[in-house]
Amino acid sequence: MFLFSPIGNSFIANFLTKNLESKTGIAWEVRSFKLYPNSFSLDFSAQNENLELFAKGNYSLLTQNIQGDFLLNSKGSTLPLKTSQKPLNIAKDVWIEGLFAGKFANYFIQASSNILQARSDLSMAFSYLTLQSISLDMKDASLTETLEMLNVIPYSDGVLNLNLQLNRHLAQNTFDGNITLNVDGGDLDTEAFLKSFGLNIAPTHFITQLQGTISQNTLEYTLNLYSNIGDMLLAGTTNIQSLATNMDFNIKLQSLSPFSPFFKIPLNGSFLAKGTTRGDMKNMLIQGEITLENSPLDFRLSLQKFKPHTFELNSKSLQAMSLLKLLNQPTYLNGILTLKVLLRDFTHGISGIAQIQGENLFINSPLLETHTKIGFPSTAFRLDSKIELAQGKGVVDYLLYSNIANLQSQGGNITLNPFSLNLPQKISVSKLQNLSYRNKSLFNGELNLSGVATQNSIDLNGTITQEKIESKTSFALNPKRLSFYLSQLNSEQIRTILPKIPPSLNSLEGRANLHLQQDFIKQVEHINFDFLTLRFHNSTLLKNLNKISCKNLNKATFSGHIYNQLHTNGTLLSAITLQKIATHKKDSKSPLINASKIITNLNTQALSGNLTFKCDKITQETNLSGTIQNPKFAKAR
Repeated sequence: MFLFSPIGNSFIANFLTKNLESKTGIAWEVRSFKLYPNSFSLDFSAQNENLELFAKGNYSLLTQNIQGDFLLNSKGSTLPLKTSQKPLNIAKDVWIEGLFAGKFANYFIQASSNILQARSDLSMAFSYLTLQSISLDMKDASLTETLEMLNVIPYSDGVLNLNLQLNRHLAQNTFDGNITLNVDGGDLDTEAFLKSFGLNIAPTHFITQLQGTISQNTLEYTLNLYSNIGDMLLAGTTNIQSLATNMDFNIKLQSLSPFSPFFKIPLNGSFLAKGTTRGDMKNMLIQGEITLENSPLDFRLSLQKFKPHTFELNSKSLQAMSLLKLLNQPTYLNGILTLKVLLRDFTHGISGIAQIQGENLFINSPLLETHTKIGFPSTAFRLDSKIELAQGKGVVDYLLYSNIANLQSQGGNITLNPFSLNLPQKISVSKLQNLSYRNKSLFNGELNLSGVATQNSIDLNGTITQEKIESKTSFALNPKRLSFYLSQLNSEQIRTILPKIPPSLNSLEGRANLHLQQDFIKQVEHINFDFLTLRFHNSTLLKNLNKISCKNLNKATFSGHIYNQLHTNGTLLSAITLQKIATHKKDSKSPLINASKIITNLNTQALSGNLTFKCDKITQETNLSGTIQNPKFAKAR
């Protein structure tokens, strides 16, 4: 009678919650538990009462019979999985309800559920606490709900139907049965792909069919996936206990973009794969052939306890454009590459070598010019690159060489986890006149740059040598800003780099240092000129300035600066300081032209601001108005 007392009830309730905790991985609390000689009821909860279990029933110790009903209700809960770091997400208003009946040694459970927005019927047979058979029929489940429950971003949707019949033979400890799983009306979420990977994928529709038969613990199956971008076929056998597998696979895809979520990077290009999977839980080998955009590769992946052990990937005729298209990059490079990858020690940080080499590679000049406005002559390049790794750390060397331009890095460092790069850079262009920007040649002479590239930045400094005269230049890019510097630019070069300079300023001639900076955080672009020399040629602008200036500007040469800030709303803020250069000791340094703020509305072309002219002891204030094409000056009263 002890078990039916309050203390006994508490003992039994504690035993049951501990057993539930061991099965589910979460702690349960007893809200109510009552055990009588021929009946019982319980009310358990978990996760701050977001998961509830109710049950009640009758039993007989004499006849060993039991019967009752139960309800498992979720208000939004999670269940940990032993095989995954991610838990199962159980949505709100999900329930499983049913009844149980039979003898202690042989009873059954029949239940229904709305999990995954489906209509599910479940039957299970037990001997005491040992499962004997299971029958599950799930209809019209949501694929989106399934992915969300598995903590996977739902890049696709569809209707899932599952039928599972499984029987256990205790004497032989074997299972027999069958499984059928279909996904109909599958669609990829184009907006999710665009948001996550910047990929505009074509509407993609698919259906999936899995047919399997289990006999003596061995599952014989075929999995077919059909879509408007290609098909996938897997067929073979797997032992459900040892996981000994003998499987063939054949994959034909017009585009890899739908598989970007699996690799966390944008992918593209057609893909063919054919191969085999052989082995068991201890050792498994996956090998075969891959074709990327008509480029063949051989691969070999060995697994130990389902974790990568060694990996080989080789190709003697990999087209450069295939590799670039795979990575969703413009095909700037054409030619044939030799690829060799041999990796090992995956559990200790990865060791091995990866090497790409190529002769007679050509820059796709028209495509490069379309995307960057940089014109490049047709010339052959040679590529030699290699990464050597030891337990996740290694050395990177590469050389891209031609008779026009060279790019190289020697002794660079790479670390895989956390990922980091530190690559010394040397770039040289022997004849800059062979390159063009916006169909115009900017420089003659030679360019030499050196610096460092990391996983998220590049910093280069160097010189441009023209007829033994060196001009400094630099380039820096990181997540916060882009910075570009060129010295000793003439007016024609400035107009080529910045073709949208207002026509009214075309009469300015001189030499300047240009510093461009784009602030990605503040969304502001700085366009700054430090003028070494500046003159106003005969023009409408010069005539208007002479009318308001305290001195004639016809023959004056200035130095100084014009600094500009361009905002995303189309507002350009400019500051000007120009001082006349004295040509001899007695020559005056006036006038001084100054403007602390000139506002240009690039949307309406309107100008507003003030100019100050200082000539010795005379100061002349001037109002600026009008438009970019037709500026107006008026003396301030």
